[in-house]
Amino acid sequence: MAFRLSQHTPLGEDLRRLADGELSGAIDRLRDLHAAPDPRVHAARKAIKRVRALLRLVRAGVPARRFRTHNLALRDAARELSAARDTAVALATFDRLVPADDPLSALRRGLTPHTTSNETTTPLHAAAEALSRLRPDLIADLDGIRLADLEAGLKDSYLGGREAMRAAHHIALPDDEVFHTWRKRAKDLWYQCQLLRDACPPLLGALEGMLDELGELLGEDHDLAVLQTAAPDSDALQRRIAARHLELRDAAWRSGQRIYAERPRAFVRRLRSYWQTWRAEP
Repeated sequence: MAFRLSQHTPLGEDLRRLADGELSGAIDRLRDLHAAPDPRVHAARKAIKRVRALLRLVRAGVPARRFRTHNLALRDAARELSAARDTAVALATFDRLVPADDPLSALRRGLTPHTTSNETTTPLHAAAEALSRLRPDLIADLDGIRLADLEAGLKDSYLGGREAMRAAHHIALPDDEVFHTWRKRAKDLWYQCQLLRDACPPLLGALEGMLDELGELLGEDHDLAVLQTAAPDSDALQRRIAARHLELRDAAWRSGQRIYAERPRAFVRRLRSYWQTWRAEP
């Protein structure tokens, strides 16, 4: 199911459809005992991120206490899955950074801890149960959302990404968490552009592609931080990680300057025009 808003379906109904589809799909994947854990975790985490981005987009139309409850429940469900993901991420990142014939490749053995089947499956079941409890209330709270709520959410996402980019590049010693915050805000806007893409495919498709590129750069940067935490002590490996951080962050800065060139108010005004023109078409 495409993560897209429809042209003529009432907005609240459309948002409920999308959120229900993402949550139902994530629950089904997490409960699928016949599939390997890694793809189940990957699919469920993506679905949770989509729903969190959707929820942030309509935050202005959801009671504040209900928004906090839903957002924290989604965050906690994703955290249940993070440990299962981090080992695989550290290994994949190490393999990108260190060729098999490199002397540092011997360090890879320190990244493969033994885990039992129960240790792998228990967090998946816990996350599935948490999403099942959350699902009906979250979907119900998406009724009555208006265009003004979307505009407020888009402005927050765009402004948040703009400010996070500036924070990441204008503090004396930027740390991994600052760049991770920027990544989260860029991902929110990326998913939100997917929702709105059909309102103006050429322009929103281009923006979506730029945000995807930025997300990949910041995602690899975050994966390096995961590797840095998990890796055995090695000055040579740490230097290589630091050098790659610099390359990725420089490329992210150049990409971000293009994405966040507009002022937030102008950005929202432009997307409102796309939306209103599209929805007025027969």
